[in-house]
Amino acid sequence: MLTITKQKPLEEIMQCLENHKNIYLIGCGTCATMLHTGGKSEVLEMKDKLEAAGKKVTGWMVIPTACDELTREALKENAKDIEAADAILVMSCAFGVQTVSLYSDKAVYPALNTLFIGKEESPGCFTGIMTVTVILPLLRRNLVSSCVSGIVHMIWKRREPRSGLESWI
Repeated sequence: MLTITKQKPLEEIMQCLENHKNIYLIGCGTCATMLHTGGKSEVLEMKDKLEAAGKKVTGWMVIPTACDELTREALKENAKDIEAADAILVMSCAFGVQTVSLYSDKAVYPALNTLFIGKEESPGCFTGIMTVTVILPLLRRNLVSSCVSGIVHMIWKRREPRSGLESWI
């Protein structure tokens, strides 16, 4: 199973970072690396883009699994470079972003949009596993992060009013 992500448009990322000069970059060595949305090469590309836009990148790393509790240890190991940053830009799924924010007092921003949790049927072809019908009851019980609720809201907005989803939210 993979968390399927897509990189946000650079303009959106820059808008999030407009009040921050010094940025620390974090990628994910699992899903985002496999999907080429937040692995080492994508982190280095983002570093170049941020520097070209006048930002100072204080450092970067690719955490083996950004949504894992070992993220705390990775942040501690890179504390000096992270401390020099005003904000952290995370190139992982929403859960990885949330995990980084749990262990840092810095402003943390996502560079990727989380689309769905899926399974690769064939190279580059993914089938969604966690659907709106699974997420909405969790959302109703406040068991889903705000990042995921934004995704659900986006999906809900695309549905026709007669779908009945209004009663869930």
